[in-house]
Amino acid sequence: MKKFTFLLSIILIGLVTLAQIPQAIKYQAVARNLNGDPVINQEISVKISILAASTSGTVVYSGLHEVATNSMGLFNLEIGNPTLVLSGTFEDIAWGDSYYFLQLEMDETGGSDFQLMGISQLISVPYALYSENTAHPEDADADPQNELQTLSKVGQIVTLSDGGGSFTDEVDDADANPANELQTLSQNGNEVSLSQGGGIINVADDDSDPVNEL
Repeated sequence: MKKFTFLLSIILIGLVTLAQIPQAIKYQAVARNLNGDPVINQEISVKISILAASTSGTVVYSGLHEVATNSMGLFNLEIGNPTLVLSGTFEDIAWGDSYYFLQLEMDETGGSDFQLMGISQLISVPYALYSENTAHPEDADADPQNELQTLSKVGQIVTLSDGGGSFTDEVDDADANPANELQTLSQNGNEVSLSQGGGIINVADDDSDPVNEL
């Protein structure tokens, strides 16, 4: 059986909408043989595997795609939406936990005698996939109301609801009157004072010309 190489690597050209959350990556490539001739108008089998950490890492997901090339050897598929899932679950990949690599294998006859076409690192993944599976893995519903928390204070203890923790407010205000927190700044001659024990400072001005203070 001839070995084949791919002219194009991954072209991440968007996401396929599956239900409410996109869970697939569009992939496009041209299959060419070693002579540079495209594999045209032919049914082929493509095996896509996602490896963790390195080119020889653990396979966290693998899927079989049965696709057809066109008159230029071009084919399209959706990583995560295969004809048959071989192992793992695409939706459960924790994109932020490791480096990931894409391994591509192909059988030009559409069978299962796969030849390794290459392994390349996934330099970036669509933001929606990262956000859904990594940034907020504990939020399994679409209700924004249960994300809200309440800040409350009893005495000097300030508490955030839903297990958000608490701390002690070191400022002890023994009454509920906000007016007695206000202070007054006044001047008597060269003395400037702040009410309620705020202190006094002396400001010396040897002349009555306000312009030379600017």
